Formats: sequence, structure tokens, C-alpha cells
Amino acid sequence: MRFQGLLIKESLKDKGVLDAIHIIKVETWEANDPAIWTAIYFDGDADQADSVAEKLSQALYPGWYCNIATGRDSFVVFSAKVFKYPRGDERGRSKAQEYGRLSGLPEDQLEWGEDYPLAELLGD
Repeated sequence: MRFQGLLIKESLKDKGVLDAIHIIKVETWEANDPAIWTAIYFDGDADQADSVAEKLSQALYPGWYCNIATGRDSFVVFSAKVFKYPRGDERGRSKAQEYGRLSGLPEDQLEWGEDYPLAELLGD
């Protein structure tokens, strides 16, 4: 089983963490601040998802997050905080969203879908 993830390069205070992940796709998105975001899609063995999530949590700036998903679990990774919950678990998702709100994230950035980032990676 594999995990898949998505992060924004500009969210990283320690870009050295990119050496620890297997990047499968990179694209740029128009945004507001900064003006361009670099989306990095990555994957790996599911048994490494917890370790990768922890590494990313230490590399992110406060106020940013990234997503990782396995076939079984969803991870929402914030600076120094990782939420892991079974896919489809609304309670776990709500806790991650509430933490994001308290961290100052805009509401529209807290509406990741159940298959996110899997749907993005698979083109669904």
C-alpha cells in the first residue's frame, strides 16, 4: 500500500525535507500571497506515512498545512502538529479543520475533500 501527499513548496521553512520525499509531480498555481504557489505531489510506502508526516510538521511554517493519505488514513500536517484519522471520519476531519481555523487559515482552505489529495493525483 502507498501514501500520496500534496504540499506547497512556499510553506516550507526547511526545504531540505524535500530530499526525504519522493516527488511525483510539480506544478505552479496562481495565488495571492505569495503570487505563485509551487504544488508538490509526492508518494511513498504507506508504512512510512507517519514518519514523513512528522518530518513535514517540523519543516512547515506556522499557518500552513499539507495533506497525506493512504487507502485507510488521512493526515493533515501543520507546523509541529499532525492529525491522523481514518478516511471518512468526520470527527477527525473536524478536529483538523478547527485547529486550522485557530491557526488563522481561511475557511476556503479548510474544505479538502475526502479523496484529497488522492483525487488530485489520480486525476479524478
